[in-house]
Amino acid sequence: MPISKIKSSAIDANAITGAGIADGTVDTADLAAGAVTSAKLDTNIDIAGTLDVTGTLTADSNIAAGSTVTAVGGMTSSATSGGNTILATNSGTTGSDTSVFQGNAGSYYNQMFLYGSGESYFQTNGTSLTFGTISNSPVYIKSNNGNVLRIDSDGLKFGSDTAAANALDDYEEGTWTPTFDGLTNTPTFHNHNGKYTKIGNLVILQYFCQVNTTTNPTFSNNNAVLYISGVPFAASGSGYTGSQGSVNAQSWSWNGTNNNQNVTGQVSASVSGSKLFFNVSPSGGNRGDVTNVSVTSSGPIIEATVMYRTA
Repeated sequence: MPISKIKSSAIDANAITGAGIADGTVDTADLAAGAVTSAKLDTNIDIAGTLDVTGTLTADSNIAAGSTVTAVGGMTSSATSGGNTILATNSGTTGSDTSVFQGNAGSYYNQMFLYGSGESYFQTNGTSLTFGTISNSPVYIKSNNGNVLRIDSDGLKFGSDTAAANALDDYEEGTWTPTFDGLTNTPTFHNHNGKYTKIGNLVILQYFCQVNTTTNPTFSNNNAVLYISGVPFAASGSGYTGSQGSVNAQSWSWNGTNNNQNVTGQVSASVSGSKLFFNVSPSGGNRGDVTNVSVTSSGPIIEATVMYRTA
């Protein structure tokens, strides 16, 4: 009668080695539950094929697999620096074709590193997702294997464009504080404020002024150009003014009592500090600048939207 079972206590240590067992002669059906424990195994297990674990695989050190490690119930290790290595393939060092998955890695709950010609990573702390590259390599978003977006140190680029000059590198929304130049008093306003939106090097500027006649502005020179400081970005445009914009006004006597001329808002690179000011263009006449005297009485209301380029 053949022997069907041999107790482990009846086998001397090292009596049976891997070389002494033919491939495929021992499978899970031949092993009773709990028959093989860590005390009966060497420190290192080298598996050339596929290790399939349906329960939970717990390792006190790193798991190195030349092929595939599959863990249906989960696989953990506590030996990797910075957190627990869930799965590592190949050498686990930068510069080689390597994937590293980690859990409880410092301030991140989970992270994945993909090493190769460029090192990429995905990280999450439970509330946000971070992805990018460690080296100076771009991040692509693709559709149908074609570039939709490219993100690199220049900014955001669209499609297959790689030119630094075409990158979208800034978007801002905010407020700015307008101030009349050359004042000799502290006037009162019902409203005096500004807003802006900056998209790349294009600035859209809004200005709103409503003077309170309780204390009208006074200036050291009423005939000087009405300049408004506080513009958030310096102008860098072409032409005499570098910008154009529309103006809507009420009770604003920019040319005595005859205000039939067209008035526009400007931000000019030729003006020190790039300030907001206003031009009038009479029919068939030369363009002129609105002066300080225009806001010294009547409590004018001025609304302007100006668009200009910045550096």
